[in-house]
Amino acid sequence: MTTFRRPARSFWRALARLVALSVLVGGTLGVVMWWLLASLGETLSRVMWSLPSLPFNP
Repeated sequence: MTTFRRPARSFWRALARLVALSVLVGGTLGVVMWWLLASLGETLSRVMWSLPSLPFNP
């Protein structure tokens, strides 16, 4: 019966590793998406400000 403890321990270790990996990948993807959105918004606002025909330009 002692052989059933090792797979459970390794299973929990693999589960913890999977959770850590998913958190790491999710955080990296979130940072990349946030950076992409920030750069896209910056370029969009720059294009909006450079266009003189828009009424948003004072």
